[in-house]
This record gives sequence, structure tokens and C-alpha cells, in this order.
Amino acid sequence: MTDFVSKALFIVVDGPDGVGKTTAAEKLAKEIDGLYVKAIGDTPLGKIYRERFTAVGRQQNQLHNLTWMMGVFLEVLEDLIKPALAAGKDVIVDRWFYSTMAYQIQPIIDGDHSIRDKDLAGRLESALYQVLNRSPDVYLACHASIETVKERVVARAAVTGEMDRLDMLSNAELNALHDAYAKGAERAVNTSTQVFPIDCNKEAVFVLAEMKYAIQKAREPQLKWTESWHITATETTACPADVTATT
Repeated sequence: MTDFVSKALFIVVDGPDGVGKTTAAEKLAKEIDGLYVKAIGDTPLGKIYRERFTAVGRQQNQLHNLTWMMGVFLEVLEDLIKPALAAGKDVIVDRWFYSTMAYQIQPIIDGDHSIRDKDLAGRLESALYQVLNRSPDVYLACHASIETVKERVVARAAVTGEMDRLDMLSNAELNALHDAYAKGAERAVNTSTQVFPIDCNKEAVFVLAEMKYAIQKAREPQLKWTESWHITATETTACPADVTATT
């Protein structure tokens, strides 16, 4: 008898605002017939958090945000992710605690904060791993250049008519944010999670194909993977099935 449950993957698509991860995650879920979950917004606690703490211009208390996010992620894990995996369905989660590390934890550790706050941030990070006792199987670590991010932020604002919080950040602050995500990816490597860097500077069709290949690589470890992996337009329909396996 085939164990379909063991084949279901907990897939996280995460990265800095503006890289295009939400669009890619939604398309990926449709492509592989998985459950798309928006971590901040698809549960009661998540909706409250989004309404109260993500408004542009709101004064942020990083430690307050961090404690809220622990509850949000736990609710998503227990109410949405685990039931779907148990039913044998892949789950694609838009944002996970890698964002919490970048937006809440790392700024406290690196910034001009008290020793007490730095120590508390480190303890809360450890608590995140303990509370969220089901690590993602796959982390698609999305990244893009500052220029690409700014172009997309402008395009998004033109559609929504709203100012984006990234408009308030300097290039130096954006670079610091990207560095924080890179540190989070390094931490994830030390867990059971398979981490795949996804270059979101590319056109959407190439980003999607790279994500699909990463997922197949997670299922079939013998397949080749390099961060500089490229495809051509004619290969997107065949990818990833035609990729040569290592021996």
C-alpha cells in the first residue's frame, strides 16, 4: 500500500517584502494542487495581527510583535498545516518564522537595544523552534536585488493606491533586511529543512519552474541542484522531469 501521507510536503515560500513571493506561492499551489496558506491572515489570530500591527506608519514594538507571531504561527500549524499534511496534501505557506527572524528578532540582536531585550529575543527565537514542533520540509528562500524590489513596490502601489512600508526604508535598511533573511536561511540549514535559494529577479515563469524543480529535488535527492541553475523558455514546460539525475 502506498504511503501518500509521507509524500506530503510542508513547503514555505519566504523572503523580504517585494521579491514576489506571494504571487509565486499562489501559482505554485495551483501547479502542484497544494493547499495555499497565507500565514498572516488565514486564521482568526492572523487576521487580528494583520489589522493591528501591519498598518503602514504604525509604531512597532518588536518584542510585542514577536510574542503575537508565535501564537499566529502555532494556530496556522495546528489548524491548517498539520490536518492537510495528514490528509496527504502538500501545503504551501506564504511566510513563516524566517520573516519573524528578519523583521523582529535580528533587528533587536543587531540594533541598539538593551542586553535584556537581546537576551529575551534570543530566548523567544529558541521558543519558536520548540513551540512550532513541525519543521518545514522545504524552504524556498526568495531573494531579489534592491532595484527589483523597488520596481515591484512602485508597481504594487500603483495598483493598490496605498503607500508600501518598503517606501519608508533606505537602501541601507533594505540591505540589512535582506541580510537578516540570509542569516535565517543559514539557521534553517541546521534543521531538517531543505533550503533552496530562489532567484526572483527572473520572470515569473522561470521563478515558478525553479520552485517546481526544487520540490522535485526535495522528493528525489539524487537530482542535481545548484544556486546558479538556469532554464530557457523552451524548457519551462518540461522542467523538472527532464533534468538529469546524479549517480
